[in-house]
Amino acid sequence: MIRFSKAIYEDMAAHAKKDYPHECCGALIGKHDFGVGGRREVAEARPLRNVNEERAHDRFLLDPQEQIALEKELRGTGRDIIGYYHSHPDHPSAPSETDREFAQEDTSYIIISVHKGEIDKLTSWAYENPSDPFSEEEVEITD
Repeated sequence: MIRFSKAIYEDMAAHAKKDYPHECCGALIGKHDFGVGGRREVAEARPLRNVNEERAHDRFLLDPQEQIALEKELRGTGRDIIGYYHSHPDHPSAPSETDREFAQEDTSYIIISVHKGEIDKLTSWAYENPSDPFSEEEVEITD
């Protein structure tokens, strides 16, 4: 399960709409709770730059320098990158083969479907094993 506030949802949705018809991308910052019924608690959705200039309409590539800077910023804070979000312009909010290829264990992947510039659906996917790395995970949006 992944949990975040309505304000964080609105930040991700605004980013997806702003970058439409290109894919947006960003990091999910927070904490893992690996206890019984473990969940990921998102404290911030940080927009990152999509540096894929050739196929921005259907692919994203995180800026490695931004990602390294964010990891350094988070060191010693008790917060980590617990996942990533990106948009699918005019496509369903299900992971593509490219999304599956780059999946990492213990990481959530939020996908926001944007249809004709408007938010259609948000889903989250978690890595399970190399043969089928994604399963849809429950999303809880709090007030």
